[in-house]
Amino acid sequence: MVSEGKNIMKILSGLLVLGSLFCGSQLHSQPVVASASPKVASATCGKPVCTWDAFGPATYTRQPGQPISLTSTFPVLNPNTQYTLHVASDGLASALISINGSPVFSPSDFNPGVTTLDRPVTLLIDNTLSVELRSRPGSSLTITITGVDRDPPAITETIAPPANAFGWNNSDVEAIFACSDLTSGIALCPPSIVLSDEGLNQMAAGTAFDNAGNSTTVSVQISIDKTPPTVSATQAPPPNPSGWNNSPVMVSFACTDNLSGVQSCSAPFTVTSEGKDQNVNGSAADFAGNFANASANVSIDLTPPVLAVASPADGSTVATSTVSLAGTVSDALSGVASVQCNGAAASLSSGSFLCQVALSPGVNPIQVVRWIMPAIRRPAPFPSRLRPPRLCRLTQSSSRLQRSTCS
Repeated sequence: MVSEGKNIMKILSGLLVLGSLFCGSQLHSQPVVASASPKVASATCGKPVCTWDAFGPATYTRQPGQPISLTSTFPVLNPNTQYTLHVASDGLASALISINGSPVFSPSDFNPGVTTLDRPVTLLIDNTLSVELRSRPGSSLTITITGVDRDPPAITETIAPPANAFGWNNSDVEAIFACSDLTSGIALCPPSIVLSDEGLNQMAAGTAFDNAGNSTTVSVQISIDKTPPTVSATQAPPPNPSGWNNSPVMVSFACTDNLSGVQSCSAPFTVTSEGKDQNVNGSAADFAGNFANASANVSIDLTPPVLAVASPADGSTVATSTVSLAGTVSDALSGVASVQCNGAAASLSSGSFLCQVALSPGVNPIQVVRWIMPAIRRPAPFPSRLRPPRLCRLTQSSSRLQRSTCS
């Protein structure tokens, strides 16, 4: 009968995850340096010789009847390292032990006073152990084959998704570990790690152990920026309270990002054409690949309103101290906001305006905002100051504000 025990190894540690966050204001088009280069460090088991159990411990017990040969098969990864077959006996009188057909211990090596035996052995990749017990029924021995492993295991770390060309990610990142060992085999390979916090050069590390206690740690720095940059649009000159400009407008964009930094920001754009709510779009991108947009609605009216005086008629002469001025006004784009006659507000109704203008003796220039009106004369109250009336005609100009008088 064969009862195989289990090789139990205490694993000191298997996984190390370190996290650090760094945030700094980055207002220029230079990336915050993110490093994804892995670092690898190895360590031995801490003993003079690092060994593991390549086979066993397995216990063989003598059964009643004629002695029979019991066989066990086992593989090894590296047949070129050093192996030792160890026998622990309870005083077995005789036994024959061989590996791959070659005797290791013969009956002469055993007697009731021998409790342990050790001998170097040579192994193949696939091996057969044969044990024949020739002692009393019920007697037993335990066999362990130990190997020497002087090399640390290998471990690699893969980042998914991989960082961009600037070393940044803009989503959760999984660090996946792959481990191998060509001699004693892997005892522990760390599980994958998912990093979801934002931060610069956050450390993700994993440690692999082989069955001999050797270890290798790999670490990589992961930088995550999930927050889009901020972008705002500014108009110069700013619009009036009604949201309109009467000259070309330059729209500028200001971009900021507090972690990975601003990679691109839209250049200023000048709107020169007339129109209402002309949309100007801008965008910003950070070095992690996040994007943000901003827009400005620009309304420009470069054309003055059209104004015509209906009364009094051109060339009129009045003898009163006030005159009612009436006419029409229109604007095809921004609309008419107000009409003023010599600084006094006129009343507006369905494209018509009406205002009362006070007159003084002599020539009276009357100005309707943005358009020039005829000067209306009122005779002086005293005959000695009377002058012959003069005719004034309406002269329109493309200028927005003018003043014209008649004398």
